[in-house]
Amino acid sequence: MNIRPIRNEEIPTAAALLADAFLHDPAYEHLIRCSRRRTLFLRRMMALRLRFAAKEKAVWVTEDGLGLISCHPVHSGVSIREFLTLDGLWTALCCNPRDIMRLLRFMGYVSRREAKNLSQTDWIIGPLAVAPAAQGQGYGAALLHYVLEEVVPQGEMAALETQSTKNRDYYRKFGFHILEESLVPGSRVSNIVMARCMA
Repeated sequence: MNIRPIRNEEIPTAAALLADAFLHDPAYEHLIRCSRRRTLFLRRMMALRLRFAAKEKAVWVTEDGLGLISCHPVHSGVSIREFLTLDGLWTALCCNPRDIMRLLRFMGYVSRREAKNLSQTDWIIGPLAVAPAAQGQGYGAALLHYVLEEVVPQGEMAALETQSTKNRDYYRKFGFHILEESLVPGSRVSNIVMARCMA
């Protein structure tokens, strides 16, 4: 399977793939309860993430566009200036005030969790998404192997997160172990942080 860096003109299609993949993710369902607003938010937010990650050369896609993965160093987050420049406020405008409050609480939870769990981690993997029609055909495994073999240097730690026990079991097959499993505040959604040291 041919895997290559994403091209800028592919970002809208890739953002739609990610939005569709995460539309029924338990965390996003909790954060933005209206499916119409959630779809709009996810399309905008995923495009924002992809534009930033593509600028950092941190997104790879399969040649046919049915799968993608992002992987970047831990300390390469988006600054407030970049957030505003990359349409971060426009992304949040599709949310109602309650959605925004849940998103802000979630961002605080994520910041605390990352400070606790990622202090010894070098790389963050994700998002990883495969089009529904291509699932079960090895796309996810090929993308994950690519990042683990070609991007993350030996001796460094890579981390990812999931809200799915199915995905947790899948990532264990690639040598990831659980760093923390906790509930997203105000929900019954389990958030699982996993890591793997590259030997």
